[in-house]
Amino acid sequence: MNGTNNWRVTITTGSGQTLQNSWNASVNGTSGTLVATPNGNGNTFGITLYSNGNTTSPTASCSTT
Repeated sequence: MNGTNNWRVTITTGSGQTLQNSWNASVNGTSGTLVATPNGNGNTFGITLYSNGNTTSPTASCSTT
């Protein structure tokens, strides 16, 4: 998705996991399914999650909008 401004990343968190922080993207949702879209700060973004005892890695899929 590098070089585009119309990307969307859908992140599925594990049971009990919640969003702690995000940067360089607009992220909708706090648990379950999160959707990250560009916020004008480039095409690199990140999130941190509270595990709440669940150490399973979240899954992500990318698409263009």
